[in-house]
Amino acid sequence: MSIGAAARPEGRDEGMPATTGTPVELGRSAGHLSHREARQPPCLSCTTSPCCTYLLLSTIEFNTLLDVDHATFLLNFDGIVLALGTAGRTAQVYWHQSCGFLDVPNGLCTVHSSPIQPAVCVQYNAHSCGYRQAFTTDTHPEHPLLDRERMAWMAERMVFGDDRRVVSVPGWDEVLEAFGSMPMERRPAPPPEPDPMIEEWRSIVLSPKGSDSDGRPLRHFADPQVSDPCQGCGAWCCKALVFNRGLPGDAAQLEFLRYCLGFPGVELGVSADSWAVIVRTTCRHLEGNRCTVFGTNERPLKCGYYDALGCGYRGHFGVPRPDDIVRVRREQFGVVADSLVFDNLGRIVAIPPLELLRDRLEDNERAVAGAGFNPS
Repeated sequence: MSIGAAARPEGRDEGMPATTGTPVELGRSAGHLSHREARQPPCLSCTTSPCCTYLLLSTIEFNTLLDVDHATFLLNFDGIVLALGTAGRTAQVYWHQSCGFLDVPNGLCTVHSSPIQPAVCVQYNAHSCGYRQAFTTDTHPEHPLLDRERMAWMAERMVFGDDRRVVSVPGWDEVLEAFGSMPMERRPAPPPEPDPMIEEWRSIVLSPKGSDSDGRPLRHFADPQVSDPCQGCGAWCCKALVFNRGLPGDAAQLEFLRYCLGFPGVELGVSADSWAVIVRTTCRHLEGNRCTVFGTNERPLKCGYYDALGCGYRGHFGVPRPDDIVRVRREQFGVVADSLVFDNLGRIVAIPPLELLRDRLEDNERAVAGAGFNPS
């Protein structure tokens, strides 16, 4: 269950509420409201718009050592914040980045009450919102936030069995007391850098020839690019996080993905059997496309066990036209949505083959280029 959200079917995560007025100072006193006052939109007294600056990506259950290691791995990336669940057995993963539609200085939604505003935001129940409570304090009594220091403290106090399963976690009162003396490192992710693969894709699509070939030569196993793939690699595994969501089943799940695309640095990865939310961010240990903690205890186990010979990051992010996925940005979402078929209940009954979807996106890119403008 996400912070401030009621339980929803899979894929129907709650998002940000619509800001409907000028924010005013958020009262810190334990005052009381009349029924009339309580009915007023809580957004009016929210000054930081945390629902528009934290995107829920996934939930981690701390069942094994590798689950704990995965949380540590994620916190190495710029803009990732975790919120610990009661009893310390789960953590929610958030992307700390202002929505692209948020007017940051005044905290107002620039697409409020327009067709562009996601339904997730329109329908959000601000009266049960937990974002303000959880994200305006570092140590909320039910959902304290986690950065690298706090996660390291948690991990050091967990007990594991011989099978590396979690036997026990620190007591909740102990956690809150310890976190109270650990200031949170909370920095929004920087704007994503231009992706050279997207520009190369656009160049190929708009070229007069429009060739389907990406010019990749055939190689032998002895070639370093095959047998030693990390050499000369663009470190794509250190520049993107992928959160699989399966195939969207209905209009609500599709709309949630549109909402995700409102956050800079987020795109969709569409494949034949699963869709994913992709966050373009960089591991803080990366310098010059090399890992600065390689060979040390600070390097996550996840990285040490990664099979570079079977790496999928190179094929998905290191080439302009990936073979088995289509990368979708915010301005392209309409093409994808229009390609799906729904029944009368809003359930998705047909998703076009990947090649057809790719062709439609490329045709749209040519049409937009021919019209001489870029859609927002």
